[in-house]
Amino acid sequence: MRVRILGAGPIGLYLAQELIRANYQVSGLDLRLKGEQKKITIRSKINGQKDLIEFDVDSALSLKDDIIFVTTKSYAIDELMIYNLINSPAEIIFLQNGLLVKSKLSGVSSKVALGTITGIQASIEKQQLLASINNSKIIIEVPSNSTKIRSLAAANSLKNTTFEFSTTSQKLIYEKFVRWAVTSCLNIIFDTTLGECLELMDPNEITAGISELTTFINLKFNVMLNMKRILLDLNSLPYELVTSSYKDHKNGSLSEITLELDDILNYFSQAKINSVVLQKWRAKI
Repeated sequence: MRVRILGAGPIGLYLAQELIRANYQVSGLDLRLKGEQKKITIRSKINGQKDLIEFDVDSALSLKDDIIFVTTKSYAIDELMIYNLINSPAEIIFLQNGLLVKSKLSGVSSKVALGTITGIQASIEKQQLLASINNSKIIIEVPSNSTKIRSLAAANSLKNTTFEFSTTSQKLIYEKFVRWAVTSCLNIIFDTTLGECLELMDPNEITAGISELTTFINLKFNVMLNMKRILLDLNSLPYELVTSSYKDHKNGSLSEITLELDDILNYFSQAKINSVVLQKWRAKI
């Protein structure tokens, strides 16, 4: 099976290594290269195990492509990229933290799977991929006719990550979004790890923030979430957890969480719903 990776950030590189180890034919896809080719070679250290990741990258979509993983930031996914991808012969898996991409993909081809990845903290430092993995899962909503994606997921042949594509996948994706959104906000507001943030923040404010996020998901996507489970899971996350949005914010780069919050607050405004906590967090960010 030929698998492409669009997005050579920490998650894209991690997936490339996992897929290469599982003997899939892996190459990168960068639609900005315009006919050029390049080779990615980077050292990795995953749960202390060192390795070397090597794969070729080009801009050409091929009839031989089976699956394309899209792991770029949500704000980098525009209409032209979506058009090119859904008109390719491959089946597409979008793996993003936020929900903006779900809105962008509304009504597109049925060969598109939406999902997220959990249980991984990854970064690129000094030309090395560093990753800490704990019960990592790729959770996806898979259309019934996406046979290649279903085959890949059913094989569950990755070393450190399993696939989840059951009837509960949709709720799991939304629950992860809420945890990620809260963690990102707290990381940025307090400029520290999740564990310290939870000690510093009023628990009632965290609960109220979760309530506003679950209200948004219920109204926009018609999915009811279990707030108590989300709160329990949030408190079970690694003490040292910081999100990529926090790292981007620290570096002065555009962060996904700001765009996600703006989208939620705009939705609330149009629906004439009052937001207290998310509005407060957005102002602090």
